[in-house]
Amino acid sequence: MEYILCLQSIEQSDIALAGGKAANLGVLIQADLPVPPEVIGADGQPVVEAEKESTVLEGIAVSGGRARGIARIVFDPREAARLHAGEILVTQATDPGWPPVFPLVSGLVLEIGGQLSHGAIVAREYGIPAVLNVQGAMHRIRDGQVIIVDGDTGKVFMDE
Repeated sequence: MEYILCLQSIEQSDIALAGGKAANLGVLIQADLPVPPEVIGADGQPVVEAEKESTVLEGIAVSGGRARGIARIVFDPREAARLHAGEILVTQATDPGWPPVFPLVSGLVLEIGGQLSHGAIVAREYGIPAVLNVQGAMHRIRDGQVIIVDGDTGKVFMDE
């Protein structure tokens, strides 16, 4: 599989988002483009771990409690208008632009982060169950899917 991004397909807003890997990955996913592999071996081929067919995702438990709700995949705080009260926010990572949406959500799942990351600290401040460092969460969890976030065990359970 080739990964080619033509200069004509880059918009000014993409350049503003390109603050790092997470921002670029979000742009690729939104544009429904293939996502480059995390690791490429010495032979030039992607190193891919076999993806487990599981309804449980694991990460780091950073804010205690348990929440069940509709998962809302959000790539950018500007899309926060799509969130409704009680939904679970699923995104790459958070930064100081995100806190206005925290009072709306009942749970938080992030692909990037740990105990001292922004999302973890704010989730604890708001008392929101949160699991961070959940590999492939935005790809494995479907927008609108009912999930359970267990902030005590670091597990995210996906209903079928």
